[in-house]
Amino acid sequence: MGAQCQRGLQVMRRYEIGCLPSPSVDAATLLQNEEGAFLIFFAIEPTGKALGVAVLKCAGCSATRLGYPNDEGLREHQLWAKGLAELDYPIVELAESSWAEQVRDEATRTRRRIWGAQENTAFAHPVRTSRHFLISFNEHTFECLASDLEVIGFHPTFEQAFDSVRSILVQ
Repeated sequence: MGAQCQRGLQVMRRYEIGCLPSPSVDAATLLQNEEGAFLIFFAIEPTGKALGVAVLKCAGCSATRLGYPNDEGLREHQLWAKGLAELDYPIVELAESSWAEQVRDEATRTRRRIWGAQENTAFAHPVRTSRHFLISFNEHTFECLASDLEVIGFHPTFEQAFDSVRSILVQ
């Protein structure tokens, strides 16, 4: 999975998904419902060859963020000084994530409040196994808590990629 950086309690590593976000075309779009989360973006090979529009499935996704910072503002992201700067790669996984820990703690407190001493693990929230991923684009940063990231296809146009995700989400 490539290079790794550790600073304090933060451990980050490059995460390979078989493509990279295009540095010249920025149109990352998040499509999400209660059943899943998908990120659509223009993709390239590591050599720079265009692959088309990637559809990235965030498997077991429990939370997402898409927005600021852009590439100019990434230095101000809380993870920059914790190793993100040293990796110089647009897709990373963060171990021991404070965001993942916060969501896990909230889910645990909710489960205990509902089930009390008879805590039912059959209804355990999937955030227990969530991993924190970050993808930096030119104009936005995407972060998610998920069990894995998987490119499920490439399409020649954004509209075709959108239609493929829409067909999955409306099933």
